[in-house]
Amino acid sequence: MLVLDYLRFLAIFGVIAFHLHDTVAYATPWFSGGYLGVDIFLFLSGYFIERSLSGIRDQGLLPAGRYFFSRRLLRVMIPMLFVTAVVGGFSYSQNMPLWKDMLYSSLFIYNFYLVFHHIPYFQVYSAPHPFMGMWFIAMLVQLYIVHFFLSRLVTNTVIYRLILVILGVVSLIGTWLLIQQHETNMAYVLPWHAFSYIGGALTMALMGRPGETVRDHSQDLVVLVTVFALLLLMLLAPYRDFLVYSVATVVLTALFVVAAPQSSILQDKPWLLLGMLGEMAYSLYLWNVPVISFVHYFYPQNPVFVSVCLSIILILILSLITYSAIEMPVQKWFGKAPRHGSGSLVSAPVMLLLLLAGWGWYALAGAQSQNVHQREQMQHDALYRDYLLQQVKQLQQQVRDAHHAARVARELSKEQWVQWQPRPRAGYLYDGKDLRGNPEFRLFVRLSG
Repeated sequence: MLVLDYLRFLAIFGVIAFHLHDTVAYATPWFSGGYLGVDIFLFLSGYFIERSLSGIRDQGLLPAGRYFFSRRLLRVMIPMLFVTAVVGGFSYSQNMPLWKDMLYSSLFIYNFYLVFHHIPYFQVYSAPHPFMGMWFIAMLVQLYIVHFFLSRLVTNTVIYRLILVILGVVSLIGTWLLIQQHETNMAYVLPWHAFSYIGGALTMALMGRPGETVRDHSQDLVVLVTVFALLLLMLLAPYRDFLVYSVATVVLTALFVVAAPQSSILQDKPWLLLGMLGEMAYSLYLWNVPVISFVHYFYPQNPVFVSVCLSIILILILSLITYSAIEMPVQKWFGKAPRHGSGSLVSAPVMLLLLLAGWGWYALAGAQSQNVHQREQMQHDALYRDYLLQQVKQLQQQVRDAHHAARVARELSKEQWVQWQPRPRAGYLYDGKDLRGNPEFRLFVRLSG
């Protein structure tokens, strides 16, 4: 359904806003609940995979597996592997040892990598983790495979739905228990988080394939309320004890999915730009974490507004390139046409974004170079100032020593010089001329001072 692309746009908007909040704009409380966009994506994935599997339920294992692997898994894997290769290559060029992250991401087990290496998904700005978002793609592929084999093994519809319900309940209980044991990271990034996905699959299994729909203006209110509630959750929901907010998001998403086909606001007034961005949501998701982490890493002193704008522009440009050069050819290869038309509406914003990005990058590069030069000059001036201070101190000490030695020489008589010698040695003359040759002269100067 085209209207669900609007929901995808809302989800990716929340995810990008959350990562900007968590990495760049951490001083502000807004969009602390943007992570709930992941639950929307999981719900929609379960919904569409269930619809796809219901159409091949009567086919044999090999034909169904070939169809499912090509139409679903490859469309997820190929763009993800492309972005992983680009990010890994860029990290290597910047001397960042991220080959383990790249390996686990390529094997679609990055969510387990986070758990095994105790890397929290919910973290405040620290070392950049450009592969952090790949945990979701890894879990999605894992759920796709389990969902496919479950649909092939259980052919009875009632038993199949009952198993989905049981798995959803087990997922909820397991997530709650892990949170109680302060294992929030494990509860969030591992397949315990599958309750959102299962909710989408159950919604599709109970609704069936949508047929012809009649416009119902009463459904407009449901759509507006659900969108407003989802935005409110994304703006304010904390990620501590995320389970309550995730369940609320799943319920609101189900209401939107049921009401959207009959909504005149969505059906009669197409929001083309939002729909296109929603269709590009996968590419936007793949690029948002790497771009935000690298911008924060290379330009940590930038104002928050500059970092946010630069991140959004780079995410849009890279996502447009990935979508047009990777995603669309893969979709056409498997016989799937884009849901939203393109043309001047896309090319004009792309050109504008490219110009803005080029100008912004040039300005930032110049500012960065100037800042580096000024910082090096300040460091040089500080070191030179310290050197001069040390020279002045040494000269002052030498002057004080000279004055002190002269004063002592004037005050002491020849008899006192001779009396001073505790162990007179042969070869030294104590007539005041060769006194400095005595090894104990410096000790005497210090004691007499």
